[in-house]
Amino acid sequence: MSLGVLGLRLIALLCIVVSTSCATRPDFAAVPLTDTPHTIHFIYRDWHTSVMLDGDTYRRLSKLPPINTALNTEVAPAGYVRIGWGDGEYYTGKSTSVMTATRALIASRYSAIQVIGYTADPFDRIPADTRVALRITDEAMRELVRYLDASFVQDEQRQLHSLRAYVDNSGVFFEASQHYGLFNNCNSWSGDALRAAGMPIRGAFNLTAKSVFEQARAIAEHQARMGRGASSAQLPVPKAGRQVVVDHSRRLHVRINDRRADEREAAFLQVL
Repeated sequence: MSLGVLGLRLIALLCIVVSTSCATRPDFAAVPLTDTPHTIHFIYRDWHTSVMLDGDTYRRLSKLPPINTALNTEVAPAGYVRIGWGDGEYYTGKSTSVMTATRALIASRYSAIQVIGYTADPFDRIPADTRVALRITDEAMRELVRYLDASFVQDEQRQLHSLRAYVDNSGVFFEASQHYGLFNNCNSWSGDALRAAGMPIRGAFNLTAKSVFEQARAIAEHQARMGRGASSAQLPVPKAGRQVVVDHSRRLHVRINDRRADEREAAFLQVL
C-alpha cells in the first residue's frame, strides 16, 4: 500500500474521530474564577494552535538553563513568548510536501518545538477571532511553564538540541521530547498545555485546532460572564528596528516579516 493511499485512509479515520469530538464542552464548574493574576493567550488558525504568555513571567519561571544561547537570545528581549509544537521536518520548513505531512501522521522521525519572542505588539497582527485570553492562577502558570520546559529534549549537560529553521525569521526550533503522530499532533499538545494551565479541556482526542479552540473560547466567555475576563494588554511598538511577528493564513501556520510599522504585511511561510 502506497504512503499516499494510507494517508487518505488515515484522513478518513481522522474525520470520523473529529466528528465525534468537536461538540465537546469544557467543565465549567472547574473553570478558575478567583485568584487568577496571570493571562495567557491561546491562538488558532485552522490547522494549528499555540500558546503565548508574558515574557517576564516565562523568563522568571522557566528552569531551562541559561547556557542555551539560541533560546535565550530569542526570549531575552521579548514582551511575549509564543510556543508551539509539531513534526520536526514539516514544522521547521525542512520539507512541506504532502508526502512529508502524511509521513508525519504515521511515522514521524522526530518532533520540534518552536519558540517565538515578540519584541513588537503582537495583538494588532494576530486576528482577534483567532485568539482568546484566559485567566489562570499562579500555580497554574508554574505548571504550564513546567509543561513547556518538559517539551524540550535536554542532554546530560542540560543542553537543548537546536534544529535548523529552514525559513528566515521563523523563531528558533529545538528537538522536542514527545512523539508526533495521528493521535498526538500539535493540537493535542496544545490541549495538554491548557490542562497544565488549569483549564478544564475535555476529550481524549483533540486533534483539530477547532476542537481545542472552541473549548478555550467557551472558557474565556465563561470567565468574562463571571467577571474574570482578561483583556489583551498592548505592548508599545518600537519605532525602529526589525520586528518579527506571527499571524495565520486561511490554511496553515504563517510567518510574517514586519520590518516597519507602516509596511504592508507579507506572509511567506506555511508550516504545520
